[in-house]
Amino acid sequence: MLNKLRMLSGSCNKCVPILHLNDYFFRIHEKLMSQQLAELEALKEFLTGTEDRISQMKPPSLHDLEALGSQIQEQQKLHEDILKQQERVVAFSNLVVVVDESNPEGNSEFANMEDQLSALSERWSHICTWTEKRGKNLVQMKTVVPEFLSKQAELEEWLQTQEKKLKEVEANPNETCEESLMERFEKLQVSSCLLSAS
Repeated sequence: MLNKLRMLSGSCNKCVPILHLNDYFFRIHEKLMSQQLAELEALKEFLTGTEDRISQMKPPSLHDLEALGSQIQEQQKLHEDILKQQERVVAFSNLVVVVDESNPEGNSEFANMEDQLSALSERWSHICTWTEKRGKNLVQMKTVVPEFLSKQAELEEWLQTQEKKLKEVEANPNETCEESLMERFEKLQVSSCLLSAS
């Protein structure tokens, strides 16, 4: 019996370092999971804040070049902030999770983390796509809006001139002869055709 106790004691002594090693790896695994969950939470907060910023952005301004310039700066700042987060997102795409198959909680934690990563990936993709499209639209509008405003000013000036002429005709109906009215009407038609062609 004493001999069996000595053999059992020897076997236990051999297992103790393995148990300590398993405990060590378990603590490392716990810290790693905790850190990864904290990183996930930080990314989630960034995405929520960015989605809030996007929801408060106004549509591109068509009538004010200064406001359009401010919107372009705001868009560039958003793009820079997204680029800063790119490292974190890439780190998650290269994430390796060690799952302790003997622990059922480990599997559920992994499944939970996998679901969170999938949802965050979808949100990230949507934000990047929206930001890229809006950035392109704003840059395009920066070149188109000045031309639009110029044409609008020409049209308003033409309308004011025509309105002034019409008021003159209404104020002095007896002074204008039929030929003069026809001449003016033809000029108005030509001017209207020219404006609609440009």
